[in-house]
Amino acid sequence: MNYLYRQGLWLPDGAQVLTDGIYCRPDFYYEPDIHLFCDGTPHDKPETQEMDKKRREAIRNCGGRCLYGITGSGLRILLQRDWIYLKK
Repeated sequence: MNYLYRQGLWLPDGAQVLTDGIYCRPDFYYEPDIHLFCDGTPHDKPETQEMDKKRREAIRNCGGRCLYGITGSGLRILLQRDWIYLKK
């Protein structure tokens, strides 16, 4: 959150918001349809990665957008790459 604030990026509208019709709670949510996932080491397991993929596909199939990155430097790279989605 501090990084987003310091960079002048849009702060999330919500955190851990349940996605209607999908059993999924993205780490952060931006109105109207951006779901931001910050994947840490629990997401390194192949079975978890497969479940993540299915959930993100379900969000996209409902018209939502997904951004995701690895916590730490990977997340910073994601935010730098996709900043346009998060600008105020």
